[in-house]
Amino acid sequence: ADAIFANDYGADMSDVGLHEVMHEQRHWTYGEKYLVLRGACLQDAMESLGRGLDVRTAWRVQRIDASPTGWGADGAAVELSAADGRVVRARAC
Repeated sequence: ADAIFANDYGADMSDVGLHEVMHEQRHWTYGEKYLVLRGACLQDAMESLGRGLDVRTAWRVQRIDASPTGWGADGAAVELSAADGRVVRARAC
């Protein structure tokens, strides 16, 4: 049970309130699509999924623009703009 609460709420079962426990009991699903990490944590999963990507933290996004055809020669389809003027463009894989 501790692993389920840790994955769903990012907390130990002892730190989860009664409301969350009741919600978990009513809505818990299982099977191949349910994430249960054994010997790992969500941080490990994020690091694995982000491997090889330009992942930025502490970078507040002010605006997100999307284009179905992309912008310019790089074919970027999504543009993220920060309040300080920094811009990151990404393309679909």
